[in-house]
Amino acid sequence: MRTAAVKSLRRHGYAQGLFANGLYARTFGNHSNNLAENAVRPLKLGAKNWLFFGSQHAGHNAAVIYTLVENCRRHGIPVEEYLCELLTRLPGETDLETIASLTPARKAAARREKSAAA
Repeated sequence: MRTAAVKSLRRHGYAQGLFANGLYARTFGNHSNNLAENAVRPLKLGAKNWLFFGSQHAGHNAAVIYTLVENCRRHGIPVEEYLCELLTRLPGETDLETIASLTPARKAAARREKSAAA
């Protein structure tokens, strides 16, 4: 939506002042994807070493594990500790709410609540 509006302003010559005085940046903010790029960088650096996973299923599994690891890092959870707990508790769980409580975001929220209560 914003892109169409900006294109329209540019086409009619109104965007010159909008961008020159920084009004667009102050209004819509400076959007940056630095956090996402920094999270993906270690994976990209090793990509040439992992050109083939063996199968499409293995590639999907690797993507799930990388996503869990990066979410742990993002939330400040020790990765090894989290994965150990997840792999010991998850196989026996059938309750969906308990399974949902094992996500990195929920673990981080529980840690914050525990530290705030102490």
